Amino acid sequence: MNSVKILHCADLHLDAPMIGLLEHLSEIRQEELRENFGQIVELAKKEKVELLMISGDLFDRESVKKTTIDYIVRKIDDIKPIPVLVCAGNHDSLSRNYYYKRESWPKNLHLFDRTIGKVDFPQKNLCIYGVSFYESYEDENLLKGFKVDDPSKINIMIMHGEIVSSESKSRYNPITLLDIENSGLDYLALGHVHSFSGLNKVGNVYWCYPGTPEGKGFDETGVKGVVLGSIAKDYVQIQFCPTGKREYIEKEIDISGMCTYEEITEKIKDNLEIKSKENFYKIILKGDISEDFSISSEIIASKLKEVTYYIKVINETTFSIDIDELLDNDTLKNVFINNIISNIKECHEEEEIRLLKRALKIGICALNGERIEFDENF
Repeated sequence: MNSVKILHCADLHLDAPMIGLLEHLSEIRQEELRENFGQIVELAKKEKVELLMISGDLFDRESVKKTTIDYIVRKIDDIKPIPVLVCAGNHDSLSRNYYYKRESWPKNLHLFDRTIGKVDFPQKNLCIYGVSFYESYEDENLLKGFKVDDPSKINIMIMHGEIVSSESKSRYNPITLLDIENSGLDYLALGHVHSFSGLNKVGNVYWCYPGTPEGKGFDETGVKGVVLGSIAKDYVQIQFCPTGKREYIEKEIDISGMCTYEEITEKIKDNLEIKSKENFYKIILKGDISEDFSISSEIIASKLKEVTYYIKVINETTFSIDIDELLDNDTLKNVFINNIISNIKECHEEEEIRLLKRALKIGICALNGERIEFDENF
């Protein structure tokens, strides 16, 4: 059976701004994303793939550093004669970005245009289709009505977009499963979704999002990587290959009843099961604590910095309230607390209850003359 060995990746977002990190950490992280592309190229060489496919958002924005462009050019040139096939996504759309217009891209790179084009590989009985975002938004389905020219070939499409139901809309190339099924493709190599989708099939067509190969924030938790696979006529086999240097991990930890920083940090360490100091951690503290214990997120983070590369602590604890004491004591603080508790009892919305509990805690801190710490979700 004729088959082609591929490496499929997407959404590298090179030179992304790394919002939320200090400037020096942001620059380090940007360099790590560039190095990640180098690792992908080395993996392609090691595995002796026949095609490297990049399904959009190779770059994050219009302003890309020359050093980034030079690095990508050198790495692509290093793997000649392996073809590198690229489509632009919503972040690196053709109309906005000068770097795709440069004339010095290596000859083994093929960038697809705003209309569906194809590259034939007759010796492999293979045809690769692709299409790029021209603007940052593509409201129309770029796959709609498409059918392969020769169903006897191995047919692959490289595309950036969002799979939606037939009734739904999207500003990012809304692709329906029916369009995929009717395309006649063997494999649709997608980009845009930043988590690995696994290998999916509709009708006789396989499709996959590899996800981003390196996380860039706590909205991209978990292991990140690329897809290696073999594609033949009516047959696709793939495997997910982790490539991320650092993982973003978010964890909620209940510290109810605790009254010292030592207790809290030990419980965090026990719950995190830290396997690598290389990761980013976001710890969300939950539970009821005594109002006498005014927790500082900075102190907890400082106690854990030796076991992590980066840690962010969000304090969402609430105060435990002695109802009997409130009933016996008609102070301003108790009147405030009783009013909040009454509102909580009458509330049925989980998010509103959470906000009321946070308001209760902040109000008690203010009435006690203590430091008030706001979390990012309040």
